[in-house]
Amino acid sequence: MKNNRIAKEIRINKGNFTILYGTLNAERPDIIYVRAKTKVTPTSEKSSVADDIMNIKKGLSTFITKTIHENSVFDDKHIYQIDVNENGIVYKKNSFIKYELYLKPKELMSMEQYKNTIAEMTDTINERIGRLLTMNGMEYSTK
Repeated sequence: MKNNRIAKEIRINKGNFTILYGTLNAERPDIIYVRAKTKVTPTSEKSSVADDIMNIKKGLSTFITKTIHENSVFDDKHIYQIDVNENGIVYKKNSFIKYELYLKPKELMSMEQYKNTIAEMTDTINERIGRLLTMNGMEYSTK
């Protein structure tokens, strides 16, 4: 029996973030995942960045939900995860902050047709992450 499940992944490099989006079934992309990451480096020495990371996660939680609700392409039902190891973030040492979104399209289209909407959404989210990182004494970049 032939397996019709064909994965598809598309890369979008914008600014200081590396972004991938894709699906496990390109013929019927009923769930689309978005993965984004950037390097993070604290600009000042602190004994712990746990409170800073908590502030960033809180600030993103509501914002991501609002951003998804405001678009017309994806359903309001979604899953997201913010991944950052606060123990690994130390002064002058690079670490990563990553997030994943799992989105359900309101209407099925080809994967390429979602690119502009995903780029706009991730630009908005990435700008907010950048502001939150800067406000909490951290730099970010892809290098």
